[in-house]
Amino acid sequence: PLDVAAEITWTVQPLTVPLGHRSNQELTSAEAVQLFLERVRQAVPTFELTDANRAQVADICIAAEGVPLVLELAAALVRGRPLDEILRAMTERPAGLVAGRRDRPEHQRSLVASLDWSRRFLASGDAKLLDRLSVFIGGFTAEAARGVDPDGTGDGLARLVDHSLIGLDPATGRYRMLEVVRLDAERRLDPDELHDARRAHLRICLDIVSAIAADRYEADPDNVFPRHEWELPNLGAALRRCHEGQDVDGFRALLGPIAVWWVHYMAPDDPRQWEDAFSADEVPIEWRGNVISALAFYWSHRGHHDTALALAQRAAALHHQAGATIARALDETTAGNAHLALGDRDAARTAYHRALDAALASGHPYPELAVRVSLARLDPDGDQAVEHLLAAKRLASGFGAIESAVTTELGLQARRDGRGNEARRLCDEGLEMARRTGYGEVLASALCGRADVGVVEGDDELARALFDEALSIGRRSVHQGVIERASAGLDRLPRPIEAPTPLRSTDVDLTERELSVARLLRGDLTQREIADELYIAPSTVKTHIKSIYRKLDVTKRSYAVTRAAELGLFD
Repeated sequence: PLDVAAEITWTVQPLTVPLGHRSNQELTSAEAVQLFLERVRQAVPTFELTDANRAQVADICIAAEGVPLVLELAAALVRGRPLDEILRAMTERPAGLVAGRRDRPEHQRSLVASLDWSRRFLASGDAKLLDRLSVFIGGFTAEAARGVDPDGTGDGLARLVDHSLIGLDPATGRYRMLEVVRLDAERRLDPDELHDARRAHLRICLDIVSAIAADRYEADPDNVFPRHEWELPNLGAALRRCHEGQDVDGFRALLGPIAVWWVHYMAPDDPRQWEDAFSADEVPIEWRGNVISALAFYWSHRGHHDTALALAQRAAALHHQAGATIARALDETTAGNAHLALGDRDAARTAYHRALDAALASGHPYPELAVRVSLARLDPDGDQAVEHLLAAKRLASGFGAIESAVTTELGLQARRDGRGNEARRLCDEGLEMARRTGYGEVLASALCGRADVGVVEGDDELARALFDEALSIGRRSVHQGVIERASAGLDRLPRPIEAPTPLRSTDVDLTERELSVARLLRGDLTQREIADELYIAPSTVKTHIKSIYRKLDVTKRSYAVTRAAELGLFD
């Protein structure tokens, strides 16, 4: 900015990036993909978007974060490099993004040249601030920035914003830099500087973990992490760095207090490695219990109930030894759930009552809520089921996730009793609360509950949509119980009759030559025979067929002929 009177600054937003890549239409609706494909075809005219490369194209556009220069540099490399290698360069080594186009300005020929050009206008202190900020993943606050660079000031951050090297979201007060900028800045730190910056970043993350641990039972535990959701990428990065750098103390201090919630919200690929780090005698017993509890949840969600049961019982013993009554009540509830999944209802009832005793001894409503919902599910047709749910309802105010579960269970009780209107109202209310909390397992349960009511009412379309949504959540979180419940619900429904997709010839713009090729595709002619018929080269026929497939959004000859006929292109 010039900083003169009457100046208006306009921030150019990045292009939209794809939200998924299940279909070509879904992918190509994103502006970033449109630009990328346009530039790729300038370098490789025969390039086509296919089932095989669709995910890679989406990931490249997402990694570019919609920035046109990054997309153009990546697209220029397609002629000589596989897509997965280009993606690796963007996510690990952006210095490799070199287009080499001689007609470009020098600072647009590579990503490093562009960043060097931007950095040459920075004072040395601002450049060093930018480099130290590279330790943050997913953004940071001004206070956090001072934590990694005590000399960094608000003025320094503002100048970096003016140079478009970081951005500020006024709504959240958080700064963020593009990942390609972050990787470039990180590589400019020497090893000692990088080590110091990462230690400072770890201290900031430890403060965040302390705040989460302090809140985890004082409010709805399922809403604790969402309050800190902006920091989850930073916490994940700090944990990963501690593990890779063999910083066992840092790893324990980050993970120990909040291991259970970490499993729920960070969805680690495989947390089994945690146990070794927490086996030493000097580790606080409660932390050790937290990690074992987290492992019990992990295996329970994946359907390994024997393993989950053994771990939950170990965690309960550790928390009993540590005097952590709330955690012990939750461990016993997990053990009861595992017994129930294994078909041992008597053992489940015993574990639930141990959990209820511990919950009542703790004097805290959260564990009592959890165990009463489980007791109601143990024997839903029994006399005490409604009693447990009503007791839970009285305690549930302010505990959004569990209040949602209680409300949904009351709705299902109303359905069993034949009170259809009340069942629908309660399940709708439970689902609305679950959507507000955003916690996957509870939302999936509420979706299935409302879908069950839909089945009874004969609203198969609604039930199918809700079961499908729950199944998607279950697959994303690898929650076997959710997957089984949603799949069983879908199996109960009649198979839908797929309506034909409405087609309009105006949606497809085939050239005259492509129409000629398409008409000849109706016969059994080979590509060479089609070429002979039209007096063109076989390679030209191949190019036209690829273009026809792309425009008709098909992958096979028979599909192309059928779709062209439906569109009236042969009339």
